Amino acid sequence: MVTEQQLIDLILIAQSYNLELGEKMIDEQKKGCDDCADKLVNQILQLIILVEQLYYKIELNDYGEETESLYACLLSAVATYSGASLSLDQNAVNPNITIIVDIIGNNQPNELTFYWSDFIDNGEEGRVRYENAEIAGWTPIIVIGDVDKTLLKFRDFTPLSTGGFELKSDGNLPAIYEGQAGWIVGYEPYVAPTPSYPSTGTYRLVNNSTIDTSYFITSSIPLLAGQTVNNAFTSGQSLIGSIAIGQKLNFTRYLSNGDVDTELELTNPPSTQLNTSVMDLTKSYEFIYTDNI
Repeated sequence: MVTEQQLIDLILIAQSYNLELGEKMIDEQKKGCDDCADKLVNQILQLIILVEQLYYKIELNDYGEETESLYACLLSAVATYSGASLSLDQNAVNPNITIIVDIIGNNQPNELTFYWSDFIDNGEEGRVRYENAEIAGWTPIIVIGDVDKTLLKFRDFTPLSTGGFELKSDGNLPAIYEGQAGWIVGYEPYVAPTPSYPSTGTYRLVNNSTIDTSYFITSSIPLLAGQTVNNAFTSGQSLIGSIAIGQKLNFTRYLSNGDVDTELELTNPPSTQLNTSVMDLTKSYEFIYTDNI
């Protein structure tokens, strides 16, 4: 079975290869060979699609047969990349494969090291936001030294369009502490994060505040500070979200395609709860609590 680290290593290879292909595409366009550039565009798109599919599999913690098939396809897709020597057996995944990557391209910012002191001071021991205008327009590839961990975009951190990133509270590294260091070992062009919304027929409650609260479906259920709840609902159920004093609640209802159907912001004081009435199985619901600052 393919492992998370194997997927991450291969994703890094593919991202590096994509940057190389992008440079070749620009060179072909400058030469006036549009057909050559179009072929490279198709190759780049193939890599992007495979990488995003594998990111999704990692997020789902799914390392089964379909993931192995995607892994084999990506192995084949990067076979001509000079920066790695890879097994090309599409019917098997070699668990002992070693991948060496030269990430940095000529047109990218330099590799850099960052420390706890480089993060925005949020008044907490653990800091979460790193800003650097010099890397604006790029999404960093991040390795944290003392935990020997590669962080995944959108799962472990959110890239900033203005340059930098913000660690996610539910990621593998929710914050960085004094004495910790990390490295940006490569880059890919910045892409805005895809909005995340619950799937149809489900609800999500996120308590990002410092205050415990509760919600009600068939009975009152605690929702502790820092807790996230994802559940499916059944026909005829209604959902009541209670707002503790000092909290703010952002409520969003989505259509099946992810478009926003209803969006509300409530605070306590003055509001104390929000009732969805009877929930619609063709829609999804999201309650996000934060401190009412």
